[in-house]
Amino acid sequence: PQAGFLRGIGGHGVPETPSLMGRIHMACDSCHLPDRPDEPAASCQHCHGRGTLSMVEGWKSWLNTAGEALTTDLKRVESALPAASDAQWAQSLTEARENLELVDRAGGAHNFVFAERLYAAAHDRLGRVVAGAEVSVDLQPFSSPRDGEGGDCRSCHVAAEPTKPVFGYPFVHETHVSKAGLGCSDCHGGDARHGALSIDAQFCTECHHQEEEDCARCHQDAAQMMRGDGLVGLADLPSPKNDQAPCIACHTDLSANADHVANSRTMCVECHEESYGPMQAEWLTEERTTLEDLGRLLTDLEIRMAEAASRTEEWTRTNEALRGARRRLVLLRRAGFVHNPDRARQIAKDIEAVGQDVARFLGDQP
Repeated sequence: PQAGFLRGIGGHGVPETPSLMGRIHMACDSCHLPDRPDEPAASCQHCHGRGTLSMVEGWKSWLNTAGEALTTDLKRVESALPAASDAQWAQSLTEARENLELVDRAGGAHNFVFAERLYAAAHDRLGRVVAGAEVSVDLQPFSSPRDGEGGDCRSCHVAAEPTKPVFGYPFVHETHVSKAGLGCSDCHGGDARHGALSIDAQFCTECHHQEEEDCARCHQDAAQMMRGDGLVGLADLPSPKNDQAPCIACHTDLSANADHVANSRTMCVECHEESYGPMQAEWLTEERTTLEDLGRLLTDLEIRMAEAASRTEEWTRTNEALRGARRRLVLLRRAGFVHNPDRARQIAKDIEAVGQDVARFLGDQP
């Protein structure tokens, strides 16, 4: 299937999308060297430079993540689709499945743009089935790496280096692209050396850590956890530190690569007794265990609710409560347990209570 995949043919709902390698008729052994058959990406660097390897790994990472999400959604929709449904919906699911299987068999990195379009077409077909057949399944969000600003760049650079030094500080691409809304051309030029910076350090200081910087402007979840407010049905439970210590009392190092765990542990014992150092480690262990346990619980219940999908008022109400619990788990993960352990435990207990209600709806014995 790799030959057709390089030519960009064979999928459903996708125009012919030949890769550059396919257009110039590259032979397989141009990349798959006889002495290193399992390391094709390494051979790319001979012509395209050192950054190529991380670029190919970025393709694979995105394809794995998106493929797993789409496969999971496909199974959920198949389970929830009534047996007597119109044949067109079954055909749409077949086409979605065949697109996913084609990428898996051929290796998406052989033609990344074609693979991404196959995934997008598969997601579109799942969406049509969910809407047209009134299937009660919430599909996971699908976002093309080429969407939005910088789309042309991301046809190849789907995942820029996560962290690299810029003006003496580690620069995190994800933060600046996803959260700050910067596009590739805001920092990079479009000439032959298109990876070169077109900005100076002064450009960075227009946003970063000026006087009177308000941490909560960017770190909203952590600030909410410190305040212990903002959740319907839960009494406010602010951290004792909320009105006593500003963020910088613990986060003294504001550089991008700062080890906030080690740094804040050091600052704890500056004001408190030595036992506060190990206590923070205990909180972090509790956080990891809590997030893992609750994540497994909600995932299991979400799958079972999809399989038991109906249009009854009780199912709708129960499913909405389950979705709310998932949103609170996301908040718990982003906000940081150590910012307010008592509030974190309160949220975790509420999520568990919702899980028990959902389990009872599904017929589990208390």
